[in-house]
Amino acid sequence: MRQTSQWRFGRYVGGWSFRYDDLRVVIAILVLGRRQRIDLESSFEGAPARCCHGWRPAGRSRWTNSCGIRGKPELIMNLNRWFCALGLVLTVLPAFAAEPTRRIDVIGITVSSLANPYFGALVRAAQDRALEVNARVRVISTASEYDVPAQIHEIERFIAEHVDLILIAASSPRDLGPVLRRAKAAGISVVAVDVDTEGAEVTIQSDNRGAGEVVCRDLATRIGGKGRMVIENGPQVSSVIERVEGCKAALKTYPEIHLLADQGDGLASPWGGGKLMEGILARYPQFDALFAINDRQALGAESVARRAGLNRLLIGSVDGSPEVEAAMKRAGLIVVSAAQTPALIGQRAVDIGLSLREGKPVERRRILLPTPLLTRDNLPRYRGWDAR
Repeated sequence: MRQTSQWRFGRYVGGWSFRYDDLRVVIAILVLGRRQRIDLESSFEGAPARCCHGWRPAGRSRWTNSCGIRGKPELIMNLNRWFCALGLVLTVLPAFAAEPTRRIDVIGITVSSLANPYFGALVRAAQDRALEVNARVRVISTASEYDVPAQIHEIERFIAEHVDLILIAASSPRDLGPVLRRAKAAGISVVAVDVDTEGAEVTIQSDNRGAGEVVCRDLATRIGGKGRMVIENGPQVSSVIERVEGCKAALKTYPEIHLLADQGDGLASPWGGGKLMEGILARYPQFDALFAINDRQALGAESVARRAGLNRLLIGSVDGSPEVEAAMKRAGLIVVSAAQTPALIGQRAVDIGLSLREGKPVERRRILLPTPLLTRDNLPRYRGWDAR
């Protein structure tokens, strides 16, 4: 386990303390020494203060010294010792009073799938931002492909590598909690990106519920507020769950729209989206609109739908990916996508991690970024995933 030390005036952290009780004693000494003239100039040049010396009688039962302090001998001797100690304290205290900046030298990033361009953009932006903070930073990036044991192993590796910060897009909202708590106990800061997970100190992600809501409301409007609709579900991580919840919430205001299906797992991939679409069409050969949990599934579903002759089907999804940008530039079935900003998430995740390392306050523990609609109408003005 890595141990860190910080020096903070007035409290014990890491093995050294300058207590407030000691400070009161020093103040008392200064009050008692009414006419002290201690030469402290040498203290600030790295040498202890000059101690008082040269005791000589100064009247009845009283003595004086080179500092001009008068009093009974035993009191004067005690004061002399305290002044010598005070000189030493003033010499060394500045070295301990200032709290050093805690750099990020090693970052571990683990995401659900690097085959997904969304996570690729997030990781690249996080690495770029880390290099701006520290040109010699080392970034370790891995992908679990939604395999929880594999992701636990990745985090254990980060702990063994003594990383300073972990950015995690978790494959499970709960199963990673124990290993992430071990990471925090080892002095590692943990920031969740894209999805919620137990054990993270801060989560930064898109407003996934809002994304599902605005896309399904757009689809409902396009089909005239009535008809039949299907939801292509996906891996049961928080982002997917919230998108589906948002979609269903939007559809509640359209009583003439019948939701035929919302189950299955399209694996957040084109292949999975196509495979799930084949199963849906086997049960429901005709329907009006489809909501897919991400652009990759939407692209797979579109390919299957076109082969099946469903040329009037309307498809909406979440991501605003470069692939959907290209799809919207040609005639096709995908008409709307709620745009995410993976580069901004990656960049801000590193900034949040740096704040946690330095003990600075974080604006809030769950940060949601907006997901504006991308359509053919506003496509020319869309900045894309590299927008920060």
